[in-house]
Parts: sequence; structure tokens; C-alpha cells
Amino acid sequence: MAIVFVMEIVLIRHGQPEWLKNDQYNLDPGLTEKGTRQAFLSSSIFTKGEVDKIWVSPLLRAQQTLAPFKEAGVSEDIIVHDWLQEMRDSEEVDLIGKSNKEIEEFFIKRNRILPLNLLASEEDGANSGGMFGVL
Repeated sequence: MAIVFVMEIVLIRHGQPEWLKNDQYNLDPGLTEKGTRQAFLSSSIFTKGEVDKIWVSPLLRAQQTLAPFKEAGVSEDIIVHDWLQEMRDSEEVDLIGKSNKEIEEFFIKRNRILPLNLLASEEDGANSGGMFGVL
């Protein structure tokens, strides 16, 4: 007789970040109002204590996405992992003060298109996914 263990892994992307604040690129943005709503909606599908562990990035957008999960007590085991950070290099730091066009060109070259023209749109769809969770 074989014993089978099953683990469910849930990946949740952070809510919509505010990449541009006062027309300046933000290296560690928080969430927009929409992003805050997305985080709340993502957390609302879980019950208290349903998730064994949550791994999360130290970036502000991930921490703000985590907030409603913490408030709802979705997991008591929350671990912040530095290696979950993305794009924290000198090239990205150089984007501070650049125009929207220069920022878009940068992300296109990196094969990561940042839809700056959609950030304020309600039509761009949810930016967060939906018990082991990684935020």
C-alpha cells in the first residue's frame, strides 16, 4: 500500500502597483486603490487558518497585498523571503526621473512589457491571481 501526500501551491500576484507617482518612476511602489481592492478580493476566497504557509517578498506592493490575508488570519506562518524580489538592479534604479516612453522602452528591451498606459484603466483585468501561498 502506497501513501500519497498532496500539496496544493497557490501563487498570487501582487495587486496593481502604482509604478508612476507624481510622474516619477517608483522603484518600490505601493498599491493603487484598484490594487488594494484586488488584494482584498484575493484574500476573501480563503478562510481563517486555511493556508499552512505564506511566502512573500519584502517589496511594498507584496506586503500591501499580504495585509488583508494577515487581517483575515488566512495563515499564521508568514515568511518574508528576500529572493522573491524582482528587478532590483542598477539599471532599474536608473529609471528614476525618466519619461514614460523611456521606461516602456526599458521594459520592452528586457522582454517585460510594463503597460503604463493601462495602469489607470479598469479594463485591464485583475492583476492578482487567486495552501501554500506565495505573494
